[in-house]
Order: sequence, then C-alpha cells, then structure tokens
Amino acid sequence: MRTKTSRTYLKETVFGVFAETGIVLVTSWLFFDFSFISFLLFIYMFIAVKARRKAAVEKRKRLLEISFKDMLGLLRNAISAGYSPERSFEEAKNGLGGLYGEENEMVCCLNELVYKLGMGCPLEKALKEMARSCNVEDIYSFSDVFSVIKKTGGKMNEAIGRTAGVLQQKMELRREIHAQIGAMENEF
Repeated sequence: MRTKTSRTYLKETVFGVFAETGIVLVTSWLFFDFSFISFLLFIYMFIAVKARRKAAVEKRKRLLEISFKDMLGLLRNAISAGYSPERSFEEAKNGLGGLYGEENEMVCCLNELVYKLGMGCPLEKALKEMARSCNVEDIYSFSDVFSVIKKTGGKMNEAIGRTAGVLQQKMELRREIHAQIGAMENEF
C-alpha cells in the first residue's frame, strides 16, 4: 500500500529533478553555450536534489514529532476519560484529524493503526509497525515504553504524561540548538 509519504516523497523528488534540470539547461544555454561547465552544472544538480531531499526528510520528521506530541496529549486525555488503550488511539486519531486535517501524515498513520486493530492485530505490534513506517526515534521509544507498560500493568496515564514531557523538552532543546546555530552562522 502506498502511503501519503511515498507519494509526497516521489512528487518532491520528481519536482526537484525537473526544477534543477531546468535551471542547469537555462544557465548552460545562456552563459556557457553547452560547454564543459554544463557538465559541472549537471553534477551540481544531483547534489542539489540530494540536499533538497534531505531537507524534506528533516521537515517531515519535525512535523511528525509535533503532531506525535499532540497525539500523546489526546491519547492521555482519552485514557484519563476511561477509554481502553485501543479505543484511546481511535479517539486520538479523531482529535488529531480535527486539529490537523485528515491529510496529516500522523493521522494517516493512526488510520492505519486503527485499521490494524480492527483486523485483530495486537496494539503493541501495530505501534511497532507505525514507528517503523514513520522512522522517528521518539515514536520508537514510545512504542517500547507503551508495550512494557501494557504488559506489566503500569500507570499508563502517568507514563504517557512523562513521555509527552520528555518529548516537549527534547523539542525545546532542538529549537534552542537550531537558534544558536543560526545565530552563529549569521555572525560570520
């Protein structure tokens, strides 16, 4: 099954290749009359597409982390309201769909998770598969923590609250690091 991410990734890659090819061809034609420098510009094109792809992946991960943090808050509220963990994920999906819209990648992942739960897949396994498809470290960690808590019968509400707090701190730290790096780059 092709997800929204694979379509988006393909669309961004194709757009990047065509945009960079157009830039290289126009620049070569205008300034270099298709000489040896055009070959160097084609090499630049592949480097630029790779850099654009890397930036798109980083942006996707940041957006997934933000929507995952919001999903944890919704999940915690649903568990506090007395829903089962399985039903809580469905409630979190509905709430996240209201916040971000149905096209959000985390909402799509939660749709797939709820579908798997409806097909009889254990929640722990469905969470691990969601973490693998998202490829975000925080979701991997949460799926491990959630599996342990569910098996041992721990206080799920507190654990999800702590996990959300840790995620918030990590996001703030990353934001501060990026701000410091940006400030240092602007100095030079």
